[in-house]
Amino acid sequence: MVKNVQNCSWVWRKILKYRDKVEPHVRTLIGDGRSTSIWLDKWHPLGILINRFGNKICYDARAYHIGSRTALVEEIIRDGEWLPGPSTSFDLIDTWRELPSVERLLPGDKDLIAWIGNSLGIFTAKSAWDLVRVQAAKLEWSEGIWFEGNIPR
Repeated sequence: MVKNVQNCSWVWRKILKYRDKVEPHVRTLIGDGRSTSIWLDKWHPLGILINRFGNKICYDARAYHIGSRTALVEEIIRDGEWLPGPSTSFDLIDTWRELPSVERLLPGDKDLIAWIGNSLGIFTAKSAWDLVRVQAAKLEWSEGIWFEGNIPR
């Protein structure tokens, strides 16, 4: 995860500042699984698996050759079906049990990062802004300083 830093652009600092508010509204839809990390991406109903279970889940999965933090979802798909292998830890059992509920694209499709921040599923700056801003009742005097063609100073 990228830490907040001061030696970058204002825009990048704001993206980093609000990522925790926006992250619940982004997820990965699985197609071929070739660009999605098993442990680090939000594709599973339980969320980002390493955040939920910690590094221990990678350690538990090492016997199935998917213990690397860089393991990809394609490594647990065989002939278009989920095939993660047997589990010896309760965390892995819980994780694999949820696989049938993972929304899948067509097997030949590439993975897709989707915006679920609005009902259309289309990212807009407005939909992101509506998620992170503090909403309050409109004040009567606001039209005195905020109107078309005016920038209050």
